[in-house]
Amino acid sequence: MLHDKLEEYSREDIYPFHMPGHKRKGPSPNDIDITEIEGFDDLHDPEGIIKDLEKDLAKIYGVKHAHVLVNGSTAGNLVAIHSALNRHEELLMARNCHKSVYHSSYLRGAKNHYLYPEETNGSGGRISPESVEKELTEHPGIKAVIISSPTYEGTVSDTKEIARICHERNVSFIIDSAHGAHLGFDPYFPESEAVSGADAVIMSLHKTLPALTQTAVLLLPEGSRLINRDVRIYLDIFQTSSPSYVLMSSVSRTTGFLKKHGKEAFERYAKDLKDFYKEAEELKKIEVLSPESDRDPSKILINAEKMGLSGPEAAAILREKYRIETEMATTSHVLAMSTVADEKRDLDRLLDALKKMESEVCEPPKMHVPPLVPMDREGHISESFISVYPPGIPIIIPGETYTKEVIEKINEALKKGLKVTGLSMDHL
Repeated sequence: MLHDKLEEYSREDIYPFHMPGHKRKGPSPNDIDITEIEGFDDLHDPEGIIKDLEKDLAKIYGVKHAHVLVNGSTAGNLVAIHSALNRHEELLMARNCHKSVYHSSYLRGAKNHYLYPEETNGSGGRISPESVEKELTEHPGIKAVIISSPTYEGTVSDTKEIARICHERNVSFIIDSAHGAHLGFDPYFPESEAVSGADAVIMSLHKTLPALTQTAVLLLPEGSRLINRDVRIYLDIFQTSSPSYVLMSSVSRTTGFLKKHGKEAFERYAKDLKDFYKEAEELKKIEVLSPESDRDPSKILINAEKMGLSGPEAAAILREKYRIETEMATTSHVLAMSTVADEKRDLDRLLDALKKMESEVCEPPKMHVPPLVPMDREGHISESFISVYPPGIPIIIPGETYTKEVIEKINEALKKGLKVTGLSMDHL
């Protein structure tokens, strides 16, 4: 049974360098699992304690309105795009957006134009303001722009300049900041996208703060073009009619934590991360990418290619030999996701594991390789969204044509042991 397996796993000595951000430190939820009974308000029509919670969130992030999400940032992306676009209008989106953005565009029947991120050293690509300006000039029918910042790997874009460019043309600007709920609480981290000037910012509290899975928030800053749109209607449509009070309680706990202890907690966390990166510079065969001014240091990117290890192989060794479960592996990198819930001893444990990996014999584990996509698929039209998950960025979407490059990209991911979703729906 799933429950039994989860109970058994919780007793194992394995540390989570992955989401959710609470790192399995917190209370059991059963005793607070209720429904909309007297005195506990209604998420779909908040007038009391839930409304007060949303006001607290708005104040913390410095915005006009905040809406609690219990269906994750996925719901926020669906709500924002449906509020910004009428059916069949034009949308400019970053090609490295999460699949929920593609799903929203698909449901809206939008005509997509794409922004292609700049290539970087394993840390995901930023979107340049120049590329946004170019697309808006060439396609004046575009009504909304959406990008991810920070990306899964922590790369941030110049969103203030992108917001200025969009608003000069009366175009709505949305930021999927699912991985940025923790930004803005200490100067060591990049600035929060809540103050970028975007019309809507969506954040997953559960990814980078001590909150339960599925908790998120939709932020509408002062002057947002979406404040007077149909946000409430779409929140009602895309969120469950039975919102979990366990999840909303987690949002409340996290909000209280940020109000009461945020400053000192993030000061401590920033110091611990700085110490970790300083000590990681001594590694000889394993590279821990140094955080730059436009990359979030909480996302620890590890490269063990000098040891002949791919990302999935390095992740498997950390899991099986050193009892550390990381968030994600790419073909070349491992992403260890840290949060303010991590303590110095937890970061030390990761560093010690990396040091041992360098000094001990680490045989690459045998990776199961599923059937590959045949090359004669070239020229066929995709019927599904095919993504490497995580992070859930589609390689190909319905209506696009399989090219040699697309097939090779899918097969490379499969050969390296990455999880590719959507192949069965495309009869592969």
